[in-house]
Amino acid sequence: MDAHITAVFAAAKNTPWTHTNLGYRAHVGHAGYTWTVERQASGSPLRIVGREGWGGTEHLSIDEPPATIPAFTPALASDRALDHLAALTGIRNR
Repeated sequence: MDAHITAVFAAAKNTPWTHTNLGYRAHVGHAGYTWTVERQASGSPLRIVGREGWGGTEHLSIDEPPATIPAFTPALASDRALDHLAALTGIRNR
């Protein structure tokens, strides 16, 4: 399972993120499952909160390893900039 978790966190950095009122959320396809990854606030670690497959949904709470945290910061900063621009202009492109 550890290899899958590492692969999901690695794939999350290349996955589109959705900004919700609770933070950021991404869905990653890996090993026959769709994994849900969340980041609750700026600077907080990513967390796998669940996975879905043919057998149903499994709720999880797995924090990312500390070594991977800096890799996600630029992508989420870019999303925050787009959200700020959308708030200023009223135009949403996602």
